[in-house]
Amino acid sequence: MHAPLVEVEQVTGLCAPGLCDVSLTIRQGEIVGLIGLVGSGRTEIARAIIGADPATGQVQVQGQPYENRSRYQSTRRGLVMVPEDRRKQGLVMTLPHSARFSRAGLMRHGAETARASDFIRYFRVRRANVEGDVAAFSGGNQQKVLIAKWLIGDPKVVILDEPSRGVDVGARQRIHEAIAELAARGVAVLVISSEIEEVLGLAHRAYLVDKGRIVREIDSARTDEGAVLAALFRHQSIPIDPPQSIHPVSDPA
Repeated sequence: MHAPLVEVEQVTGLCAPGLCDVSLTIRQGEIVGLIGLVGSGRTEIARAIIGADPATGQVQVQGQPYENRSRYQSTRRGLVMVPEDRRKQGLVMTLPHSARFSRAGLMRHGAETARASDFIRYFRVRRANVEGDVAAFSGGNQQKVLIAKWLIGDPKVVILDEPSRGVDVGARQRIHEAIAELAARGVAVLVISSEIEEVLGLAHRAYLVDKGRIVREIDSARTDEGAVLAALFRHQSIPIDPPQSIHPVSDPA
């Protein structure tokens, strides 16, 4: 088993006071999920990890402490987050990796165009060209462009918040394939989704989140949606203890 690529220990939010003592790990080539009800703090955990929101606690990337976290420094370290709201947060198409395509302060447009064209083909973005207006694309194609934007820098860690929300079946399938392919290449992936079945179908492991805390760790292959919902609703009305392992659902005979 690979050593953890990302280690989060006792992260507590400063501007999101509900986020408290979050600890998790993601290994190289592993897909890990965050599952929780609306308002549980899933997105806040991801934002604290990349430094989008201030938080105390420790984050290590590739065994090295990551202090003074920020979105800019996270991108430089190969730690990126694809946000939930593609229109308000994601489709500002200022390339976050423009330094890759500049030399002496000048953009190498040929290299930039070639790389963008590669991703258009990879994600099968339809009726698109490099100079196309992404605002005119379908929701599924916009989402594929958004994910591609953050993969251009060949990140080591990718956080995806609601990766297939509001897309058609074909786009959803291609996005899920791309997530599996990232893990197969050794990328550490953290998936956040309101659809429990989506996380269980993609992730090797998942953490259950309630009231800004991680309350359970589950084996996705051996746990079903009913067991997850039961665990989450149970924690809505009782004090939260330290994280525990959920009893897996028995395999069919």
